[in-house]
Amino acid sequence: MKPATLGAWRLRHAKLTQAEAADRAGIPLQHASAIESNPNRATVGALASYVQACGGKLECLVEVGGVRRLLVLLAMLVGCGGAVADPADPPAGFCDTYRCELEVTTFAPSPELAAATEVVLRRLRKVTGRNDLRIDTAGVPIEYAEDLRGAETDAQGEHPVSCGLTTVAIWDGGAPSPLRFTQRIQLDPTPPLGCPRGYVNLMHELIHALAPHAEHVQEPSLFAASIYRAHSFDAPASAALCREFACETFAPEPSEGP
Repeated sequence: MKPATLGAWRLRHAKLTQAEAADRAGIPLQHASAIESNPNRATVGALASYVQACGGKLECLVEVGGVRRLLVLLAMLVGCGGAVADPADPPAGFCDTYRCELEVTTFAPSPELAAATEVVLRRLRKVTGRNDLRIDTAGVPIEYAEDLRGAETDAQGEHPVSCGLTTVAIWDGGAPSPLRFTQRIQLDPTPPLGCPRGYVNLMHELIHALAPHAEHVQEPSLFAASIYRAHSFDAPASAALCREFACETFAPEPSEGP
């Protein structure tokens, strides 16, 4: 089973965050994270209990060429008629083009952004308790790009220039809440007037990358649509992040900045 599959199934069919699923299963959040990250290494009993806590049933476990393959089906499905696609999986070929990690934890900044990314990730590890947030060459790219424009339009129907942009691929598959896969973070090296300093822009976009379903907050904050003068992972920004991302702790920085 691909690492994303169990998490995708939980999000689509159980509509639970990882923290809520862990609470239902009566296990620590880090155990739930480990099960979803690599269900093939979990014991059958632990996996079956976790799936049941999410309202499903582990129908069968098969071994092919020494590799365990798990078929997690909805409780209403019966039998095990062979290899079937998980209903939450994107269509064939989707993952050949897009990154398909539901929970991003690694980033691959360009050389000129590596130092800033490491500093910001160090701060995020303290805020969230997630020590797996790190730089890795296989992670989501972070790069400079000029003339960034998002999907939103202004009153004239134009796409205004953005300070930064986090790109996601969306697969709905008929789900009430479409799955979003973070693709890359882009920052303008010469941002328009009114944009925050570069590392603050990076902080804002990293929240989008870690929690692509999170909505901007209304109050003055790092995670407001207009970042104002915020330059810390303040309480509103941290709350928006941890509602969608599996934080192990909640330790927002003081609003006046580090």
